[in-house]
Amino acid sequence: EFVSKQKDELYEYQGEDTSLGIWLQQSSLQTKWQKSPAFVNEGDCHDASFVMVGHEISPEKMQRCYMAMDEVDVTGIHRKRK
Repeated sequence: EFVSKQKDELYEYQGEDTSLGIWLQQSSLQTKWQKSPAFVNEGDCHDASFVMVGHEISPEKMQRCYMAMDEVDVTGIHRKRK
């Protein structure tokens, strides 16, 4: 909500993660920065207990990750993607 309301006022830095971090740090919002062991920067996407994030991920690897991820539908039921 903050970003969408302020979008015309916000400077775009070199990457969306950098931009969001700076915008939140400079905002008057009460934010709590928290590390999560669920996010990893590299991997093969076959362990559904992790979310892989990173730069320069090939389209093929993105597709493999997408096909391997679990989904939660609107009822909250976890469904393994086929």
